[in-house]
Amino acid sequence: MKKLNKKGFTLIELLAVVVILAILVTVSVPAVVKYLGTARRETYATNALRAIDAAKNDYVNKGYTGVKYYTLDETDHDATERNSDGRIYLNDLLDKKLNNSPYGEKLVTGSTGSYVKAESTYDAATRQTTTTFSICLVDTAGNAVAAATTNASDGKITALNLIDESTLSADNTYANVHVSSGVLVCPTIPE
Repeated sequence: MKKLNKKGFTLIELLAVVVILAILVTVSVPAVVKYLGTARRETYATNALRAIDAAKNDYVNKGYTGVKYYTLDETDHDATERNSDGRIYLNDLLDKKLNNSPYGEKLVTGSTGSYVKAESTYDAATRQTTTTFSICLVDTAGNAVAAATTNASDGKITALNLIDESTLSADNTYANVHVSSGVLVCPTIPE
């Protein structure tokens, strides 16, 4: 009997390859998902730092004192119209990319939306002015950066907490973020 010269793979060999690939996918997918989550959080933190730096530069360069809020605005008015209410818009200081979170969601705007708060206080006893900057960034999916605060002496970030609804305490608050109607929001900016 003449033996056929077979070229190809047997069913067993193909199944073995499929099983090995399935094991590799099972092991690698959670690591990739974890990496993507970490990358998104780090991007959110970087956006927060950029917003604080922009607000800090503006606040110091223009010689502001007291409390100033730097907010986000979705409208496309020119800078003079947009600043007529006394607020400073981060959109004017940064590129438009800050309007989106790294999770692909829009950042919340309005009176309970994202902001950087600059506040300087003067201590008459020490004759020192202390300026601190804090931030609240919240997107429409409930991802947030809260309680990013700068050190008054050197301007470096002393706290930057990345939060979501699972991080909130029993009373639905965390630093300067709280839940309203099931959505994370920043504190209301005073008018």
